[in-house]
Amino acid sequence: MASWLLICLLLPGLWLNWLLSASIIQPDWTAAILLGALLAQRRYALWIIPVAIIHDLMMYWAIWPGMLFWLLAPLFLTWLDGLAGTGWPQRLILVAFMPICWWWLGWSPSASLLTAMMAFFFWYVWAEHPLLVLPFRPQQPLP
Repeated sequence: MASWLLICLLLPGLWLNWLLSASIIQPDWTAAILLGALLAQRRYALWIIPVAIIHDLMMYWAIWPGMLFWLLAPLFLTWLDGLAGTGWPQRLILVAFMPICWWWLGWSPSASLLTAMMAFFFWYVWAEHPLLVLPFRPQQPLP
Protein backbone atom coordinates (compact mmCIF):
# COMPACT_ATOMS: atom_id res chain seq x y z
CA MET A 1 0.00 0.00 0.00
CA ALA A 2 2.84 2.38 0.76
CA SER A 3 4.31 1.90 -2.71
CA TRP A 4 1.08 3.02 -4.40
CA LEU A 5 0.88 5.96 -2.05
CA LEU A 6 4.40 7.11 -2.87
CA ILE A 7 3.86 6.63 -6.60
CA CYS A 8 0.70 8.72 -6.31
CA LEU A 9 2.82 11.38 -4.59
CA LEU A 10 5.44 11.14 -7.33
CA LEU A 11 3.03 12.02 -10.12
CA PRO A 12 1.85 15.43 -8.82
CA GLY A 13 5.44 16.34 -7.99
CA LEU A 14 6.60 15.54 -11.51
CA TRP A 15 3.60 17.37 -12.94
CA LEU A 16 4.44 20.51 -10.95
CA ASN A 17 8.11 20.29 -11.96
CA TRP A 18 7.24 20.06 -15.65
CA LEU A 19 4.44 22.60 -15.52
CA LEU A 20 6.42 25.45 -13.97
CA SER A 21 9.94 24.55 -15.07
CA ALA A 22 10.55 27.41 -17.51
CA SER A 23 8.65 30.18 -15.76
CA ILE A 24 9.90 30.40 -12.16
CA ILE A 25 12.55 29.08 -9.81
CA GLN A 26 10.90 26.20 -8.06
CA PRO A 27 11.74 23.32 -5.74
CA ASP A 28 12.01 19.74 -6.85
CA TRP A 29 8.54 18.87 -5.64
CA THR A 30 9.00 15.11 -5.85
CA ALA A 31 12.26 15.19 -3.91
CA ALA A 32 10.61 17.33 -1.24
CA ILE A 33 7.66 14.93 -1.01
CA LEU A 34 9.92 11.87 -0.81
CA LEU A 35 12.21 13.42 1.80
CA GLY A 36 9.20 14.54 3.85
CA ALA A 37 7.82 11.00 3.76
CA LEU A 38 11.22 9.58 4.77
CA LEU A 39 11.57 11.99 7.68
CA ALA A 40 8.01 11.36 8.90
CA GLN A 41 8.14 7.56 8.59
CA ARG A 42 11.57 5.99 8.32
CA ARG A 43 10.03 2.66 7.30
CA TYR A 44 9.16 4.15 3.89
CA ALA A 45 12.83 3.97 2.89
CA LEU A 46 12.34 0.74 0.93
CA TRP A 47 9.61 2.39 -1.14
CA ILE A 48 11.31 5.75 -1.54
CA ILE A 49 14.40 4.40 -3.31
CA PRO A 50 12.51 2.86 -6.30
CA VAL A 51 10.30 5.93 -6.61
CA ALA A 52 13.41 8.13 -6.54
CA ILE A 53 14.86 6.02 -9.37
CA ILE A 54 11.70 6.59 -11.41
CA HIS A 55 11.87 10.30 -10.62
CA ASP A 56 15.51 10.58 -11.69
CA LEU A 57 14.85 8.67 -14.92
CA MET A 58 11.90 10.88 -15.81
CA MET A 59 13.49 14.20 -14.81
CA TYR A 60 17.17 13.75 -15.66
CA TRP A 61 17.21 10.73 -18.02
CA ALA A 62 19.76 9.13 -15.70
CA ILE A 63 19.64 7.18 -12.46
CA TRP A 64 22.60 8.72 -10.66
CA PRO A 65 21.94 12.46 -10.23
CA GLY A 66 20.29 12.14 -6.84
CA MET A 67 20.63 8.43 -6.22
CA LEU A 68 23.64 8.75 -3.94
CA PHE A 69 21.58 10.96 -1.61
CA TRP A 70 18.58 8.61 -1.69
CA LEU A 71 20.74 5.56 -0.97
CA LEU A 72 22.65 7.21 1.87
CA ALA A 73 19.81 9.19 3.49
CA PRO A 74 18.01 6.19 5.10
CA LEU A 75 21.32 4.72 6.29
CA PHE A 76 22.46 8.06 7.67
CA LEU A 77 19.10 8.62 9.38
CA THR A 78 19.18 5.14 10.94
CA TRP A 79 22.75 5.71 12.12
CA LEU A 80 21.87 9.09 13.65
CA ASP A 81 18.78 7.65 15.34
CA GLY A 82 20.92 4.87 16.80
CA LEU A 83 23.39 7.37 18.23
CA ALA A 84 21.04 9.89 19.77
CA GLY A 85 17.58 8.32 19.62
CA THR A 86 14.76 9.30 17.32
CA GLY A 87 14.26 13.03 17.26
CA TRP A 88 13.97 16.15 15.18
CA PRO A 89 17.64 17.31 15.39
CA GLN A 90 18.72 14.28 13.34
CA ARG A 91 16.07 15.06 10.74
CA LEU A 92 17.15 18.70 10.58
CA ILE A 93 20.70 17.56 9.78
CA LEU A 94 19.34 15.55 6.85
CA VAL A 95 17.16 18.45 5.64
CA ALA A 96 20.19 20.75 5.85
CA PHE A 97 22.37 18.25 3.97
CA MET A 98 19.96 17.84 1.05
CA PRO A 99 20.40 21.36 -0.47
CA ILE A 100 24.16 20.86 -0.41
CA CYS A 101 23.77 17.68 -2.48
CA TRP A 102 21.39 19.31 -4.95
CA TRP A 103 23.59 22.39 -5.22
CA TRP A 104 26.56 20.12 -5.96
CA LEU A 105 24.51 18.58 -8.79
CA GLY A 106 24.18 21.99 -10.44
CA TRP A 107 20.93 23.30 -9.00
CA SER A 108 20.63 26.94 -8.17
CA PRO A 109 20.98 27.69 -4.45
CA SER A 110 17.47 29.14 -4.30
CA ALA A 111 15.89 26.02 -5.83
CA SER A 112 17.86 23.83 -3.42
CA LEU A 113 16.69 25.85 -0.43
CA LEU A 114 13.10 25.82 -1.68
CA THR A 115 13.27 22.03 -1.93
CA ALA A 116 14.55 21.81 1.65
CA MET A 117 11.79 24.13 2.90
CA MET A 118 9.11 22.11 1.11
CA ALA A 119 10.56 18.88 2.55
CA PHE A 120 10.38 20.47 6.00
CA PHE A 121 6.74 21.38 5.36
CA PHE A 122 5.78 17.87 4.18
CA TRP A 123 7.65 16.32 7.10
CA TYR A 124 5.79 18.51 9.57
CA VAL A 125 2.37 17.81 8.06
CA TRP A 126 2.88 14.05 7.87
CA ALA A 127 4.46 13.79 11.31
CA GLU A 128 1.56 15.72 12.88
CA HIS A 129 -1.21 14.15 10.78
CA PRO A 130 -0.11 10.64 9.79
CA LEU A 131 -3.57 9.76 8.46
CA LEU A 132 -2.87 12.06 5.51
CA VAL A 133 -0.14 9.61 4.48
CA LEU A 134 -0.95 6.29 6.05
CA PRO A 135 -4.06 4.42 4.87
CA PHE A 136 -6.70 3.36 7.37
CA ARG A 137 -6.34 -0.10 8.79
CA PRO A 138 -9.47 -2.28 8.66
CA GLN A 139 -9.48 -2.85 12.43
CA GLN A 140 -9.00 0.84 13.19
CA PRO A 141 -12.22 2.85 13.63
CA LEU A 142 -12.64 5.99 11.58
CA PRO A 143 -12.12 9.23 13.55
